[in-house]
Parts: sequence; structure tokens; C-alpha cells
Amino acid sequence: MEQFQQPQNPVSAPSNTPDNATIAASLVLEQTVRQLIIEQLQSAELWRLGQTLDSAQDFLAMGLEQLDLFEVVIKLEDTFKVEISDEDGLQLTCVNHIVDYLQERDVSGV
Repeated sequence: MEQFQQPQNPVSAPSNTPDNATIAASLVLEQTVRQLIIEQLQSAELWRLGQTLDSAQDFLAMGLEQLDLFEVVIKLEDTFKVEISDEDGLQLTCVNHIVDYLQERDVSGV
């Protein structure tokens, strides 16, 4: 009868694999961003009950104007305590862009 031997150098997960806490923080961040966008769409009367917001959906294509986008940026700055330049703010036109931008700056969900 052969016995199983433990490998000398066990293989571990790559160091760039996110752990559960990182994944949870990312989900909280995305949900918070999504809620801020929905609130802005509601205030611009562009949101319908039961509507969904795709992470890659462009806000400007949904009818938000640049002024609305600046209001979103201000809310993001207040919520996440981060400074976003006007130039960067104009590029943040979907949930994915915002989440990536905030994660690059080590901002986590609230």
C-alpha cells in the first residue's frame, strides 16, 4: 500500500490573488459608487423604478450632462475623502471607471 507524501515545497496561490477581504471591499466600493450614480440619475429624473445600472454603462449616454458628472465627482470626493481633478472627473463616465480610479488610489468602500 502506497502512502501519500506531502510535497516538499507546497504550491501556494499567487501573491496577486485577492483575498476575501479585498473582494468584499471592492464589492462595497462598487455598491457605494453605484448608489451615488443612481441618486444623481434620480435627481436628473433619468432613473426609472426597476431599472438596472450596468457597470460599463456610460452615464452621458444615459442622459447625464457634464454638470451632473461634476456633481457626481463632488459626491465621490466627499464620500471617499479623495481629490479628483477636473480632467480626471471628465473621464469617470461609468461605474467601472470610477471603481478602477478609486482602487488605483487605494480608496476602499465606506
